[in-house]
Amino acid sequence: GTLTLSEQLGMKVAKVVLDPGHGGKDPGCIGKSGLMEKEITLDVARRLKKLLKEKLNLQVIMTRDRDVFVPLDERTAIANREKADLFISIHVNAAEDPSLSGVETWFLDFAASERAKKIAARENLYFQKPRSDLDKILNDLLFNSRTQESSRLAEIIQNDLTSGLNQKFKDIQSHGVKGAPFVVLVGARMPSVLSEISFMSNPTEERRLKSTKYRNDIAKSLFNGISRYVNSSEYAFSAKIPKNPSE
Repeated sequence: GTLTLSEQLGMKVAKVVLDPGHGGKDPGCIGKSGLMEKEITLDVARRLKKLLKEKLNLQVIMTRDRDVFVPLDERTAIANREKADLFISIHVNAAEDPSLSGVETWFLDFAASERAKKIAARENLYFQKPRSDLDKILNDLLFNSRTQESSRLAEIIQNDLTSGLNQKFKDIQSHGVKGAPFVVLVGARMPSVLSEISFMSNPTEERRLKSTKYRNDIAKSLFNGISRYVNSSEYAFSAKIPKNPSE
């Protein structure tokens, strides 16, 4: 068939890289029951991959598809090598206050609040390069033109994550969309977000995370967000172009 203009200009989302947080020697956060973040993120990513392939016919690449350690800077490097159109990193949250619960979605931003920097510091723990290198990398990316698209992607995903889970479970708090200097998002040449899908430190959410149903609902909600972003990107783009009557 003939290509639409958005396809000709490469505006179509065709390939997504899913990044299940942590893995191998890095378990991520660990719940009271011993549940590990690295297991949850992989399980949710696998479910999401299936949906993206079957329902949107997207090509999906995982930064890891088993329990292995992948350095943070290698994760976006994979997405860049693959020339992916989107990069979605999946994480589970943790806080000192066990009453904190809910979901939040992050994009890369350097003018971040102190809380944002703290959260990023926790996730950046396994970054091996000397600090000065990291500062240089961050400065180089300060004017990342993808920030705007990343924050739009984050907004859509966050909305769907919250509303999707709220249909099935009560009191899902939305902490909204925020920017922070996450190493795992640095260097990505495509819109990229990091979703914190629940709090391991909250007893109710830890219990939910153990259930297949909850993990499935998270994957479905993430899928709905990505799907809406993909469609809105194509629509926004094609809406600016006069339709060819012969199409």
